[in-house]
Amino acid sequence: MRTWITAGTLAASLITSTNKFRKANGSTDYIDHVDVIASFTTFFVLAVRATRGAKSGKA
Repeated sequence: MRTWITAGTLAASLITSTNKFRKANGSTDYIDHVDVIASFTTFFVLAVRATRGAKSGKA
């Protein structure tokens, strides 16, 4: 069950990141670009934590 929750969380995070990337593409407002960086950073942190949890048997 935890694996499905983790996969769902990662998928939602990636979808959010790509939507923010599309919004920021061509935008001159710096906050859009900061939001994209923060969103992708969050996705990568979640992915690393999920991978480490899976390797240790906690996921």
